[in-house]
Parts: sequence; C-alpha cells; structure tokens
Amino acid sequence: MTINGAGSSLGAPGTRITRRLGPDDEVWLYVWQATVGAAALDLVLTMLLMSYAIIGWWALPLFLSGAGFLIGVLIMVFGRPRWVPARFVIGNLWAAGFLIGVIVGRDWYATLASGIALIGRQIAILAELPLWSWAVFGLALLVIGAKLKWKAAAVLAIAGPVSAIVIFSDAADWLAVWHALKWLLVPYSWPVIGFSLLLAIVMAKEMLFPSLEWTFQPVSLEELREVGLIGLWCPRLFGQAEESEPTPPEPVIRAEHRDDTNGKAKERYAKVLISNRARDFYRAVHAGQPFTLATARKCQVGRRTFETKIRDVFLARGWLEWKDAEHHDQGLQLTEAGEDMIGELVLNDPRY
Repeated sequence: MTINGAGSSLGAPGTRITRRLGPDDEVWLYVWQATVGAAALDLVLTMLLMSYAIIGWWALPLFLSGAGFLIGVLIMVFGRPRWVPARFVIGNLWAAGFLIGVIVGRDWYATLASGIALIGRQIAILAELPLWSWAVFGLALLVIGAKLKWKAAAVLAIAGPVSAIVIFSDAADWLAVWHALKWLLVPYSWPVIGFSLLLAIVMAKEMLFPSLEWTFQPVSLEELREVGLIGLWCPRLFGQAEESEPTPPEPVIRAEHRDDTNGKAKERYAKVLISNRARDFYRAVHAGQPFTLATARKCQVGRRTFETKIRDVFLARGWLEWKDAEHHDQGLQLTEAGEDMIGELVLNDPRY
C-alpha cells in the first residue's frame, strides 16, 4: 500500500501506518530488554524464596515488616496523606506485615520446604546414574564444543541433565511438587505481565508513531519535598491547579530599586506575570508565605508557570536567591530588591 498523492493525510485510503519488522530492527532490542527484565525479577524472587527456605519461617515476618516499613515511609514522605485514619494505617504497615508473616509463616514455610525437598529428591537422581553415562556425556560436550560452537555445548549441558531428570524421575513426585508450589505462579507471573504490558506500549509507539520520541524531564528534590509524588504526577487528583493554564498577558513591570554598591537609584525592567492567580501568589508572599511551589499551588498557579514565568524571572533579576546554592532543597529567599518588587506588585494590584 502507498500514500495516494502528496496531500494525503493519516487515515486516507492507501495510507500506511505500520512498518515491516526486519532482523536488525530496534524493536527487537525492546523485546530482549523486556525478557531479561522479567527473568531478572523472577530470579530475585527465587533467591528470596530460597533464602526464606534456608533461614526459617520467622524470616517471612521480618521481610514483610521491613517491606511495610519502607512502603509506609515512601508514602508518608512523598504522598503526605492528611486524613488521620489513612496516616495511622500507613504508619503501621510494618506491624500489619509482621502480623501477617506470623500468621501464615509456618504454613507457607512447610509447603515451600516440602516442595523444594521433592525437587531436590528428583535432582538427586543424577547422582545415581552410572559413571560411564557421565563420561559419554562429557565427551559429547567436548566434541560439540570443538566442532560446532560453545553455545551449542552450553545448551546441551543444560538440556542433558534436565532430560535425564524428566526421564528417570517419578511423575507422582512431580505432581506433589505442583500441588505444593502451584500458588507461586501468582508472584512469578507479575514480572512477565508487567514487562509484557510495557513492551506492548513501546511496540505500539514504534510501529504506529515511529517519529515520536520518548522524553523525560527530571524532577528536583525541591518539587518532591513540597508537593510529593501524587501532587506532582496527578495535579488534579486533589484539586490542585492545572499545568496547562491559558497564557496570560505579560506586560513589562517597571520597578525602581536601590543599588547597594554606589547608593544610586537604578531602574530594573522585567516581564513579570501579573495574572489574577499570580497576583494572589505575590500577595500571599507579601503577607509572609514562603516563596515556594506549595504557596503557588494554593493560589492555583501551576508548577510549570511558577517555575518558568515567576521563579526563574526573579532569580535572573537578582530578586530571589537560593538559601544554599549547592542544596536547592533548602528553598528560596527574597533579596531586598525582591521584597521591593513584591511590595510594588501588591501595591499596584488593580483589584484592590
């Protein structure tokens, strides 16, 4: 199919919106990354389960308690819930995890240990094979590695013992292993499902919209400290201001400030935002509120508007400075000229 005419648009008859995959296409890299990511997470889960089986049943309460404590700290620091019952529940997730681990720890440990013991019994069958079979197998590995490639020898080194276990082990024991460990499919399937969904999104973008680019805008510690992850990612979830507000007029505000170096009056000019929401922010700062994103959000000023049209302008003109130039998370403070500018903006507010 081809595009009919130079003026055709997407959706017109004959428009191609997909492309053919080749062996060297970049999409295969995403497939490989998703496969490796899911396998890595399942491997970590396997190591945790093996550690749990070796240490003992009491390792589960400790693990769930630590996980609940970590989750609670992250939610309290970045989410900043204000509802008292929610804060109580989140703050005691560690206790809930410990209690769940104590209740189910022994049964889970017994089930897991019995399943692992049955698997170990099947693997032990390899030790009962005659020595000549191992000698033949080793010779076959050497021949394949020398004549073909080492990858083929590696595949045979894994497939050979696995095949021997399947052939010489007892099917009833494997059925018992399945009954003991079948519920492990739930945690083991989540990495596969998650990476499959991500892969589907990436491949849909690559196939349907190959010209689009993934972008990532770093988030400063100051923003996280003030609004939290929920307020930053979902600004409208709890009634915060929208980021994409209409562009207000930006007249030039004339302000006269005293130069500390020579004692002479000096006029400074800058394009300062004076919409109604911005004026509410200036009035709040003039009344003693901090010059922060949290104050701007209270006045319905969006994050991007605050950063690019207010904060950066004040910083560039010397009306605002960081409390610590190397650690911006400690916040901002107005200079003497900045306080004069805020006072002038409040004084010239036409609404009052």
